[in-house]
Amino acid sequence: FHGGTLVQDLDRAGKGGHRAPEPKDRLAHTVARRGGRWLDGCPGKFWVNSRHHQAVGRLAGALEVVAAAPDGVIEAVELRSGERFVLGVQWHPENLTQPEHVAVFRAFRSACSSRGAAPGLRSVLAGPRTTDHGDRG
Repeated sequence: FHGGTLVQDLDRAGKGGHRAPEPKDRLAHTVARRGGRWLDGCPGKFWVNSRHHQAVGRLAGALEVVAAAPDGVIEAVELRSGERFVLGVQWHPENLTQPEHVAVFRAFRSACSSRGAAPGLRSVLAGPRTTDHGDRG
């Protein structure tokens, strides 16, 4: 995406500790924010889960680092121009319920809402609905 390079294996690069075993919601290490727009709902330093063995090597010029692990591994990037919602994270916020991880999805929802999302997407972004599907058993 926009160029850049990939670290193929963090263990071989001397940056181990980014592949925490199950469960998926196990917090493995901290990340520190470095500005950016889409992680505004996150504190300056927070815990994340981690199951990756690859990472960003050289960052593409169109992107900026917005969070990194203590060992320097890039953990989140955004599009430098900020013109669109582009946020890449190495952790899995979909497996976590802490406010800082829910904030990632709120930022996405906000970006979609402010850009006039398509009607079908607007209904999804409005939140969950309770539906009685009956007994499917």
